[in-house]
Amino acid sequence: RDFCLSRGLGDVYKRQVHTTHGLQVVIEDYVHNRKAEMISLMLIKAVAAFLSVAAIVSVLRIVFAGA
Repeated sequence: RDFCLSRGLGDVYKRQVHTTHGLQVVIEDYVHNRKAEMISLMLIKAVAAFLSVAAIVSVLRIVFAGA
């Protein structure tokens, strides 16, 4: 069970990294206003950090609820 949870969390992390990088490339290529680009990149990083924390909290709740 712990292995499955760990693997699932790893998969979530990999998807977030790929999604964040993909969005960053699109923003850098298509947003020509430097201020809007910086704000967009910071927003993407903040959302990715929030989702990472939410995923970790969810896994910990599952692990400790079964204990």
